Amino acid sequence: MHLAPAAAVSQERSTQRLHLLPTEIISRISRYTGLQHDATTGKVQYCDKVQYCDKDLHALRLTCRDVYAKTSHDAAIRYGPDLELLYIEASYRGFCALLHMTQIREFRRCIRTLVIYTRDFEPEAAAAAVIPSWIQTVTLESRKEESEMFVESSEAVHMLTACFNNLKHCNDDDDDDDDAATATALEAIEFHHSELYGLAPAALVASKFPRRIAVFPIEPGHLGKPTFRGLASSPAAYAPYVKGVYIAAPILPGYQDGRSKVTGEKEEEEEEEEKVSARKNARDTTKWEYHVQGYRPHHDTLSRFLGAYNQVEILAVQGCEKRPRLKLCNGCEAVFTQHVFSTHWPQLSSVEFKLVYVSGSRLVRFVKNHADTLDKFTCTLAALTDGSWRSVAQGLSKVPGLQLVHLFELRQRRKAWLAVAAPRPCPETMGWCMSHEVRGAANVQRYLKAFMQYFCTGACSRTRRVRYHEVTMYRFPGVVHGPWQLASELRIQRYVEEG
Repeated sequence: MHLAPAAAVSQERSTQRLHLLPTEIISRISRYTGLQHDATTGKVQYCDKVQYCDKDLHALRLTCRDVYAKTSHDAAIRYGPDLELLYIEASYRGFCALLHMTQIREFRRCIRTLVIYTRDFEPEAAAAAVIPSWIQTVTLESRKEESEMFVESSEAVHMLTACFNNLKHCNDDDDDDDDAATATALEAIEFHHSELYGLAPAALVASKFPRRIAVFPIEPGHLGKPTFRGLASSPAAYAPYVKGVYIAAPILPGYQDGRSKVTGEKEEEEEEEEKVSARKNARDTTKWEYHVQGYRPHHDTLSRFLGAYNQVEILAVQGCEKRPRLKLCNGCEAVFTQHVFSTHWPQLSSVEFKLVYVSGSRLVRFVKNHADTLDKFTCTLAALTDGSWRSVAQGLSKVPGLQLVHLFELRQRRKAWLAVAAPRPCPETMGWCMSHEVRGAANVQRYLKAFMQYFCTGACSRTRRVRYHEVTMYRFPGVVHGPWQLASELRIQRYVEEG
């Protein structure tokens, strides 16, 4: 009967004394709080990653205000993977959380990419089985309307401006800390819905953000909509804050598939039936500008938009298919040739092509035209309608400042045979094993040289109709591939080792 009060008093006294300990001792305690061990090996690493359960650390930080302040550094390291790529919902609660995080110095200097999105109000599976459909519809419409009203309100602009004011000088915080060399500064703020294209520029202008930071995904056919009114109608006011543009292609439902490769004739027939069925069901193809064979879009608004924002540093083009089926996609061809290729990008440093049909000869010329500024090149799940990926690699090898190359699952029309025997130290690997980047100027040049020397293609994507050959990927000796972990995950490993 008397043990429980005594234990409570003892715990209370321990808590009262805890905040008197030096920060170094509290940090040492935090390093081992919630540290997970592999059940089979007993080590702190599982699959080459350190595992933490942050529930205990969270409880420790809530004991008192002094302990909360003294563990901010440890919390920033432990929460690093979530902070490095931070997703925030465009809502009152989301902006309150962002404002709180950006007010903590250790937290805001860990944020590398901030992604602001709007919630997709869809009925949950469990709720759909219980709640009548008409109640679901009314509830979801009400929540969606509430979200849209907040995004368009002055309160949202005020809160987001306050967050940007905290973030805009985060690069100046890294001068006196021993982790300054590994600290990550804010590189980009991405806005993942056109509803935010009025809120985002207004907050950036109000905060007077000192550099280009915003990245906007756009669909060419939607630039005339009211949600793009700020970006499209006032480029002079917003261009100084726009760092990158992602050009996305709308996908025809049922037309793009992410399943395994189609190799057999029976599977090809089923695929053709699905494709024909999808085209028949999509009577509004021209309206929504899906990329299908024979479709030739005319994006006058896209030409004006890219011309107004040609000072961006980041450019990404996303096409329509994971695995090519067409000899030429007129939609991808129009976006790249008529708009991206024909526009001059004087400050372009990073370019990415994904799920896209692209002309090899034009891609080589595009790389050559921007060789003076380009330092990052990414191409994944891409198909060349002409030319060879060897020519693209040769063009990339002539870019003097190239610091990062990321090539993954590449295809081309022409078959390429291995000219020399592949050396034994570099065994052939599956494409998914080679999806991490190659970093560093000298390392990139070694990779591109080996890529050209041992260039060849493997299995064909289909047995008839249009054939695309997949480029065989190797792990070359002397080439160091980038680690799978984020920078924050590597920081956690050092954090544990130092403990």
